[in-house]
Amino acid sequence: MKLYKRKDNGIYYVRWGKNRKSLGTKNKKEAEALYALFRADYIRGIHNLPSKPPKITLRDASIEFLRIKSLDLKKGTIRRYLTSFNQIYEYLGNLIVSDIAPENIEVYKNKRRLEISGPTVNRDVTLLKTFFKWAIKQGYASTNPAMEVDSFKEPKKEPNVLSAAESMKLLDACDEPFIRTFIMIALHTGCRLEEILSLKWEHVNFDNRTFLVVFSKRNQDDLIRMNTVLTNYMLSIKRDDGYVVSKSDGSRYQNIRKGWERVVKRAGIKRITPHDLRHTWATLLREAGADLRTLQELGRWSDLKLLERYSHVREQQLRDTVEMICPYLQGNGTEMAHINRKANEERQYK
Repeated sequence: MKLYKRKDNGIYYVRWGKNRKSLGTKNKKEAEALYALFRADYIRGIHNLPSKPPKITLRDASIEFLRIKSLDLKKGTIRRYLTSFNQIYEYLGNLIVSDIAPENIEVYKNKRRLEISGPTVNRDVTLLKTFFKWAIKQGYASTNPAMEVDSFKEPKKEPNVLSAAESMKLLDACDEPFIRTFIMIALHTGCRLEEILSLKWEHVNFDNRTFLVVFSKRNQDDLIRMNTVLTNYMLSIKRDDGYVVSKSDGSRYQNIRKGWERVVKRAGIKRITPHDLRHTWATLLREAGADLRTLQELGRWSDLKLLERYSHVREQQLRDTVEMICPYLQGNGTEMAHINRKANEERQYK
């Protein structure tokens, strides 16, 4: 029995005799752990007579998948999953889960690419990878065919951000308290739209200048630090209960699309989304001198690589930075150049 990695797709496999089985992962440590379990089962005779997975279609299995995942994931995530599955059903919905091969997913991927962008198709393929991992645990499949499907290359895009001046224009254009409160929190903390709309006054601690994001994107409660400006603003609008970004009766806004679009238009700035305020917050902090590690902790990004898009600095800042050393070296270099030039001239006349 042998563990090996295929060069064409980077997936780890286990081979015994004439048989081969995909472990469905590109991670070496994970593959070694799965291989050890597989080998132990093989020694006990479990893999000599493998049982056939039950015949269940992807459509039926996905309904069970969404029902189980809805217990842990946010409603927005489940809605995105459902949107992807509705597209996947047309090509793979009636196929038996255990019969789906990488070729089937490749057909779906390439046909969908004719209709929508590569990044959108990639999200569907990523969902299928997650789905098949779950299906293997349920016994509906023995391999993860989506792991052998490559994603489309995605162009690197700089985040859509506002300058400090544009941010002030956006605030000045606010015509209702709820939209101003949302923008203030977003610009000063980098919190996401759903996190801000879900914030209740009971989760705000003015003594510590913090508030709690309950059940965040990371499936945990996150502590957010408020600066002085935001703290004073929050104190000025403080209520006893209800949601911070709220209707007149303190109830929650499910979305702020109409108010958002109206304020952006009144401000006379470029078209942006509420999430772009998170990018703006991160970019302005970087320009102010925040290091990436601190920014990662404040913004609650899981991977430092996700912050590479905020590493860019505007041209004027680059020019200002290279000029910073001049006061320390001014004179020494020019004097040395003058001395060398004078010495060369004297040697020429001798």
